[in-house]
Formats: sequence, C-alpha cells, structure tokens
Amino acid sequence: MKKIITYLSSIILATLLVATVACNNEETYPESPDLTIIYGIKIVNAGAQGDQVLTGTVDEINKEISFPDVDTLTDFSRIRFEAELPERAQLDEEVYNFSMGAADSRLKRTIAVVNGIRKKEYYVTVKKDVPVWGADFDRGKVEVFNFSKNGGGTAYPDLSASLVHGIDMDTNYVLIVPFVNGGFDVTSTATDKQPPYLLRMSDLKEGRTEKVLLDTTGITGGTRLLSAGRLSHGHIYMCNLAVFGQSQTLRIYHYTSPTATPEVKEFTNGQDGIPNYTTFGRFGDAMSVELDENGDGYIFLNMNRGSVPVPDNVHVLRLTVTNFSVGSATPLLVPTYDGRGYYGNYRQVDDATNEYIYTSHVTPIQLVNKDGGSIYTLDRAAVPLTGNDAKVVTFNRERYLVVQTGEANAVLNVYDITQGATTQEALELFDARENKTALYSFGLDGGSSVACLGVAKTENALYLMGASPGGGFAVIKAPKAVKAE
Repeated sequence: MKKIITYLSSIILATLLVATVACNNEETYPESPDLTIIYGIKIVNAGAQGDQVLTGTVDEINKEISFPDVDTLTDFSRIRFEAELPERAQLDEEVYNFSMGAADSRLKRTIAVVNGIRKKEYYVTVKKDVPVWGADFDRGKVEVFNFSKNGGGTAYPDLSASLVHGIDMDTNYVLIVPFVNGGFDVTSTATDKQPPYLLRMSDLKEGRTEKVLLDTTGITGGTRLLSAGRLSHGHIYMCNLAVFGQSQTLRIYHYTSPTATPEVKEFTNGQDGIPNYTTFGRFGDAMSVELDENGDGYIFLNMNRGSVPVPDNVHVLRLTVTNFSVGSATPLLVPTYDGRGYYGNYRQVDDATNEYIYTSHVTPIQLVNKDGGSIYTLDRAAVPLTGNDAKVVTFNRERYLVVQTGEANAVLNVYDITQGATTQEALELFDARENKTALYSFGLDGGSSVACLGVAKTENALYLMGASPGGGFAVIKAPKAVKAE
C-alpha cells in the first residue's frame, strides 16, 4: 500500500513540474511579429469641436466594435480612431468616412488592422445620438390581449359570426354593439338578442370578459335596433340601421357614462337636413365619431346603397356634435366613390382640425376634409383594398397609417408615414415608396367585410384594436420607444 501511495505522489509531482515549466515557457514566448488584433479603440474627434473622446467595445469573437452614441454635430466624414494594437500593427486608414443621410441614424462599415502581409477586418457601428420616437413595435415588446383566432385560438363568442358590426376601444373599455334584430333578451345566448355592453380593459388584460350591460331604454325602430357604435372621451354613441326609402328613422343614442340612460336624436327622411330618399338611403352599417375633448366635432355615417342610385349620389351623412350632444345633419359627397362601399369610415387625422381619412371595403384610402372635399387619394394597390377602417395616428412624434382590413382573413396593419411635413406629403411619400411592408401586422385568422379599428393612447403606450366578425378581436399595446441602455 505504501508503494502505491509513493508511486501516485511521484506522478502528481511530475505533472505539477510539467505544468510549471509550460507556464514559464508560455510567459517567455515573444509576441507574433504579424499579430492583427485590436485590444482597445477610441473615437478621438467626436463633437462639434472634435474634442470628445468615446471608448469603444471590442467583440473579438464576432469582430464587432460598437461605441456610445455620437454627438450629431460630429464630422462623420472624418472619424479618427486611436487603437491599442500589437507592435508594428496599424489601422488601414488615418480617417474613416461614416457619413449618413439625413434620415439615417447609424452606419456599419469595416475597418482593418494591417501588420506586414496580414490583414484583419472588424465591423464598426457608429450611431448618432438622436432621440428615440414613436412606439416600439418589436415583437418582444408588444403585448397582445388576444380574443381572436390568431395562433389557433378561438374568436370571442359574440364575434364568431357576422352579428356584431360595432366594436370600439378606449383606455378603459371595449364596446360591443350586437347587430340586434327584433328585441333584447338578456336571458338569451343569441348574439343578436343581447343588449350592447362594455368589456373592461383591466379584465381583458387578465383574460377575463365580464360584460357591463348598457341601458336599452328608448331603443327602438329600424331594420336593426342597433348596428354600430363608438367611444369618445368617456361617452358612448350608437345607432340603429335605418333605410330612409322604407320610411325608417335614423336614431342616434348617446350615453354620458356606462350607467346612463341614452339620449336619443332622430333623423327622418326628407327632414333634419336629410335629402328625400325615395328608393334607398341605408345608414348605420358603420359609424365614425370624431370629437375633441370638449365634445365638439362630428359623427359620420357611411351609406350602404348597393348599386341603387339616390338623389345627388349622397352617401355620407355628417352629424354635428356640440358639447357631446348630437345636432343637425349635413349630406356629403366624397369624390371617386364607386357606389358600393357598404362598410366605410371617416376618421379624423390626429392633430389636424380639418383632415380625415375616408375609406370603405372596396375603395382606396382618401384624405378628405370635413365637407367631403378630396385632398389626396392613395394608390389602390398601396395597402389592401379591403381596409375599411383606417386612421392616421401620431404618437411620441411619429406618425402611422393604421388600417384594419376585412374579408376572410382580417389583418391590422401599421405603416410608418412619419416622413413628410404634412399628412398629404406623408401619403405621397408613402405612395412613392417601393417597399410598403407594414411596420407591424396582426392577423385575426378570420373575418368578414366588416372591419373595426380602435385607437387609444396613454403617455407611455399606444393601444390599437383590430376586430372583425368571424375573426374576433385583439388589443395590441405598443410601449413608448425608449433608448437602449
């Protein structure tokens, strides 16, 4: 046993001696005469005066070099580096051109270390120190509260078929307006018998859908008792589906709060600013409510007329709203209308007093004024033609065109149209853009011709809701973009 222990001790001692010699020999090896490596690097002429120094980070494995954001007043055409290199090695240039376009904020290019006949390239990224704007639509940052068929899910029950045409959203609620036929029955499971209701946003974020039923006092008349609806500054607006050519009365219902009894405003054929529709004049399939914080603005009702001609081809009714109360009606004629826009909306451009986006499920998007006058028409192929609820949204100093399409696979698309001094110029630049890929898309994996878009904003997030009967609905929360640390 003693011999075995002595033998093992000899082996261990010999091993330690070999390791010690190896370490000593390694320390005495001379540096390779043609080694090409960057141990450290700095930008030494950043800033307006060229006197700022920025230390870079070297990723030797991926041959990547990054720097802190660089002052925008830097001369990017003549960036000078100071690098810690092996003896006799040097960078391949004295200065480097990192010039960028006005709309660009970063540039990636190669620099090289040269030592004798050897040369190694590194990728260097230089970023301008510019603010970060808009919402962050990165898939890892966006939260989706999904009640659609997307991803193999199940559509929200009341939106599993085409029995809801009125869906909207604000920061507190989602509004559901069933396509009510005949009368209300709170005990019935049939969608077209249910009273209108709200879903709390706080519940949806937790996957719950408890209904907040709305009062139905005074709701009567029309082909459908209720058809469409919108939310605005805590107020609720709904309408029936009325065909003037069938002696029906258009009725607008206004709730001052979720617990209020609705106020009713009626519009009859040939009166109240309404032309005399002798054959058709169907309103209520879609409804847009565009009010300011004082409750002043308009309600727009697109006409579903099929191919039936009507007096003066009037197809949009504009209702004046003052202090949230509905007033008189004005008929509008929007140019380039092709006569078959059953479901269409008239949405105010954010931060604009007299610009609106008008579209239907068969017509291209148009920028119009409050009187129906055309300002600009987007090319028919620019975005899917089935988008019948679209809005220009501004958030955190960026501008987006958001479109909810209808048909078999309804999709919410968000396009970045920030460039352009005006809305018209922004749409013109978008039209001219070769690549019109959406910044963000969410498909409901189902749907119908009806499409409903909801938009709401908080200081720190942009909320979008896409909905279509047959596909369900989803609320998308895109956080305010922030600069990465």
